[in-house]
Amino acid sequence: FLHNAGLDIDSQAKNIALTKPEIFAGLLLGAMLPYVFSAFTIRSVGKAAFGMVEEVRRQIHNDPGILAGTSEPDYKACIRISTISSLREMIAPGCL
Repeated sequence: FLHNAGLDIDSQAKNIALTKPEIFAGLLLGAMLPYVFSAFTIRSVGKAAFGMVEEVRRQIHNDPGILAGTSEPDYKACIRISTISSLREMIAPGCL
């Protein structure tokens, strides 16, 4: 089956050579993509976490009763930050 489809090992070995600039460039770019995707994702998570920390600090500063346990924090604000950040920041990694 592979021979009839032109996919046998012998015919493929003749077409792929690392000495061709196109093949070598494609190999480098393909090997780089997981690292670029990971870097974008880690940066996005860091930005979202920083926004969450800023919101928690703001809430504690405005309402000290949160630390004392006498009042409830605004959970919806944290969920909003998390949702917006995840949608906005993951556009670039999603395009890869």
